[in-house]
Amino acid sequence: MNEGACVTIEMRRDGFARRLRSLAIVGMAIGAAATASPSAHAELGAIHPEVLRAAAAASQARGPEAYAALRELWRTWDRGDPTHVEEALRAFAESPSTSPPMRVYAELLSAYARRRRGDLDGAVAKITKLGFVSQWMTVGPFDNDNKGGFNTAFGPELEMDQPIVPTRTYDGKERSVKWRLSPEGAATLPIDDL
Repeated sequence: MNEGACVTIEMRRDGFARRLRSLAIVGMAIGAAATASPSAHAELGAIHPEVLRAAAAASQARGPEAYAALRELWRTWDRGDPTHVEEALRAFAESPSTSPPMRVYAELLSAYARRRRGDLDGAVAKITKLGFVSQWMTVGPFDNDNKGGFNTAFGPELEMDQPIVPTRTYDGKERSVKWRLSPEGAATLPIDDL
């Protein structure tokens, strides 16, 4: 790895900056070792520049922009080494200056990383530890042609002051409907996948 490929990152978050610098140093050391051996690939272990840029942007982002920055870091998964993305998420979550909501979001993305690697049990355990709702009930669908359903109170909405009776049926859009439990494992899916 040549000196021009080094990316200097200056971040305000000390803990996060230290972990990210350590990650970069390890990547450069592995890359340097690979270039010392003619049979080794020169980029072995190198941290993809987009991962470094996204991690730096996440560390500097504040407020709602921080969510977008973490999501951008997550999107580098397929461009760089997924291990580096996971380490950057972990470093962000463990930084003392990371706000609690951002820490939870980084941990959630880390759980999704576990799921992507095939560790569903680890992902479920992490999401459960974070306190996300893991079971819920739904009822429907109800008619909403031309958004007319927004102004109509359907059966379950008329019974908000009563306990849910799972066997009770309501007139749905095309047939009778009743309360259903969420599918098994739905809590481990990103909301975009539901």
